[in-house]
Amino acid sequence: MTLANDPRRAQLRRLKALALGLLLLMLAGFAVRHWQGERGIWAWVSAFCEAAAVGALADWFAVVALFRRPMGLPIPHTAIIPRSKERIGDSLALFVRDQFLEPGVLLAKLQVFDPASRLGSWLADPARSR
Repeated sequence: MTLANDPRRAQLRRLKALALGLLLLMLAGFAVRHWQGERGIWAWVSAFCEAAAVGALADWFAVVALFRRPMGLPIPHTAIIPRSKERIGDSLALFVRDQFLEPGVLLAKLQVFDPASRLGSWLADPARSR
């Protein structure tokens, strides 16, 4: 399977298009306020659309800012992950080592899981001994 044929890429494109469509719909709903005024139900529709559009833009900016500079602008505190890749990797390695690979923790997990007994039961099952 090539990168161009990857179904995940197609799904990502569809989801991006859906997100953009919803953002445009919210902006259009907010713009309707200028023609309808803020009377009756339109006040509620306008408030909902405004909040949804602002939330969508804030989420987009936050996620993009983690991985790169939004719109190529040199905004401080952006592209955090690429600049901190080594530090993040070291911290993750320490966390895994201290929280999951400590002998006491491993022994406790192995005692609960009891892999030898499970394997023995599985092997002793007549249905599996064809």
